[in-house]
Amino acid sequence: MFDPALFLRSADLRGEYPRQINEELAWFVGRYLVRYLEQHGGAHPAIVVGRDGRHSSPSVYRALVQGIAAAGGRPIPAGLATTDMILWAAGEGLAGASAGAMVTASHNPPEYNGIKAVRRGSVGVETIRPKTHLRPIYEADMASDAPVIAETPSPAAFPASARLGLATRFVEAACGRAPDRGQLTGTVVLDPGNGVGSLFIEPLKKQLPGVRIESIFEQIDGDFPNRPSNPGLPGATKTLQEEVRRLGAAFGAAFDGDADRVFLVDEQGRFVAGDHVLAALVRVMLAREAEKQNRGHGLGPVVFASTCSWL
Repeated sequence: MFDPALFLRSADLRGEYPRQINEELAWFVGRYLVRYLEQHGGAHPAIVVGRDGRHSSPSVYRALVQGIAAAGGRPIPAGLATTDMILWAAGEGLAGASAGAMVTASHNPPEYNGIKAVRRGSVGVETIRPKTHLRPIYEADMASDAPVIAETPSPAAFPASARLGLATRFVEAACGRAPDRGQLTGTVVLDPGNGVGSLFIEPLKKQLPGVRIESIFEQIDGDFPNRPSNPGLPGATKTLQEEVRRLGAAFGAAFDGDADRVFLVDEQGRFVAGDHVLAALVRVMLAREAEKQNRGHGLGPVVFASTCSWL
């Protein structure tokens, strides 16, 4: 049995494995995702599904895929992936996908797991929220005179995940936004922290041939043996900082377990706050937009939420 209180969460399903989240829950979530998507877009929705490197993720992933299939949906198994890869695949409609689901507990410790889900919206992707979108379907299921019993997930290799080539396609699309990438040089150090961020290291080297890309803690390991999955914890980036200084790198980047958040350090190994990174990116984007519009000066002011800063 799983913890039904997880359907009260606002953003994703997340808890300790197997006490709170397990294969039974994943199977039902697959079923409920199909039900929800059918209500908002038609029958037999296609859902791209990925997972992180936690020890419990393969079996939870299999159950989620099989729950989707049992409910009449079309699962698109992507295998190991970062959360951003799944979000991008859903937003792009890769292989006909109208939604995406990711088995991960993000930056939580190894004993946790979870499921994040999104659907393609009019602009980008929209989060499918347990409390708002899945809970009504769960409650209707539980109130049914003939409640559904979850099927026992069977082993499956899902060979189609290799053919999808998601990591390579994601990196190619991301780097395609930097038209001058061929001119980039220097050294950077990447620290995926034994998470799935390691998946984009090799494709990134091919896209940035002039950049020396070094990495630490690249081996995917659900125990996160070298540092916490959360790179924001005190001391988590110590090795990265030392490596950046040792190699004379331009900067270093540390990712969490599913690589949807990053902490940067500069050439001296000093932490760079997220609002400073945002300011640097905005400066580049405004200059690029001004050039497109043949304007000799920058564009207007930029508004952002203070919650996206260290204020």
